[in-house]
Amino acid sequence: MIAANGVVARLLGKVSSLRRVVKTPERWERIVQLAAARGETLPVQPDSKALNDFLLKRKSADPDHFADLSLAVIKLIGPGEYVLECPGDAEQGHFGLAVQDYTHSTAPNRRFADVVTQRLVKTFLTGTPGPYTDD
Repeated sequence: MIAANGVVARLLGKVSSLRRVVKTPERWERIVQLAAARGETLPVQPDSKALNDFLLKRKSADPDHFADLSLAVIKLIGPGEYVLECPGDAEQGHFGLAVQDYTHSTAPNRRFADVVTQRLVKTFLTGTPGPYTDD
């Protein structure tokens, strides 16, 4: 799913489209403290790869308590949001997934944002005018 959503986001890079972003966490210091309490070190500056490595290590070291740890980290990272990204805009990326290009497109039966993205893909591939404006 992540790969498919990334491919769709890159495909739509030349047109305005919805992106699913999770910004760099403002409470990174608290995530660093969680890691330290478990004997691990994370960099002072937010680093999604280092966070992923830490979580993978903890999952194999203590699978019984991993669900609690991962939930705490998810809450500290903060919520995702949908943003309009126009061609030429700086990409905000998805911190939690450590990717720059990401949208939701794989579940149009349960997320309206996915329906919007599917419509944009259709118009992009057929070369017809899009159903939406940037307004």
